[in-house]
Amino acid sequence: MALTNALPDIFAPTKVGARARDYFSQNGLPNKRNEDFHFTDLSRGLSQETENAIIFEENPAPIAEIEMRLFEDRIEVIGQKIGVCVEETAPNLDRDVFQKLIGGMTRFSKKIVIDANCNVAVSIIRFPNSRANIEIAVGENATLNLVEKQICGGGLSSFSCSISQAENSQVQVQTQLLGNGVDLSLIKASLESGANYSEILMASGGKMVRRNLEIKLQGEGAKAEFGGVYLLANSHFDFSSNIEHLHPNCTSHEVMRGVVANGAHAVFQGKILVARDAQKTMGNMEHRALMLEDGARVNAKPTLEIYADDVECSHANTIGALDESALFYMQSRGITKASAKALLTQAFLAQVFDAISDEAAKNEILGKVEIVLRGLIK
Repeated sequence: MALTNALPDIFAPTKVGARARDYFSQNGLPNKRNEDFHFTDLSRGLSQETENAIIFEENPAPIAEIEMRLFEDRIEVIGQKIGVCVEETAPNLDRDVFQKLIGGMTRFSKKIVIDANCNVAVSIIRFPNSRANIEIAVGENATLNLVEKQICGGGLSSFSCSISQAENSQVQVQTQLLGNGVDLSLIKASLESGANYSEILMASGGKMVRRNLEIKLQGEGAKAEFGGVYLLANSHFDFSSNIEHLHPNCTSHEVMRGVVANGAHAVFQGKILVARDAQKTMGNMEHRALMLEDGARVNAKPTLEIYADDVECSHANTIGALDESALFYMQSRGITKASAKALLTQAFLAQVFDAISDEAAKNEILGKVEIVLRGLIK
């Protein structure tokens, strides 16, 4: 039974968009009956009126050799240097239902090719209602410092970024998701032998935000590290990760910490898969959430799927409240209750940011965390 009349007008006028429209006309948008979206009903979120964005003006100056600004009607590329090529490309994200959806929404697409042994910084600024796809190919022994910033504003946005890393390449990612509309995004990274991928993420706000992270360690000795925080009130944030160990002697480490206040719904779904031949794997995953008020909600589903026998893998998950005895002690020493809550919460989040070696970048993120916490803590 066709569902064309029920579909919101979200698909781009492209071949991929037409294929996606046909697929979802027959199958419907993802909803809670789909296991991967059990906690996040995209069919409801995407059916909301989201086209009229409320945009908070921001015009950041270029901060890297290449800056890409993603708008509703175009992609602007500022700056370039020897060893880097920016090309036109087309999205090809038809593998699963979420990739079909984002591919169908994508309006503009670019590809960045980084030559071997180059050191490149790329900044991606995402404005409200932008729907774009970026592909990045990182050459052997090259280094990429990637910054993704979502500008505050409403509307419906989507973003996909595919990173392919050649042998011994290094990728460092810093992500700030600060929009207050509906946002769907997907980051994919494939690592060859000796390649390293690390990411720090901060998320705050959004009517409905879904972020997927997919990492494939497909060369011996590859390493992936992820650290993230979410700070939520009256918003919905769903983070789903899938890290695949496909070769021996690979390492992954994932830490997510969150703070939720009244009206917030947080979702963490993390999976580590170890293939049969991926011996000597080390993989661990940790999610911890702090509930500031009773009206908040957190769902967590960490998963290990292991087919090799010589591995070290673990997962941890906790959801709780601030320590009342610690709060009482701090207040007895003259610290106000709000300040005590803020200090304990900042300490709870601090471990995630220890991995940032760039002090300026760390201070910028910590400054934004402090601003958001002021609004959450009463």
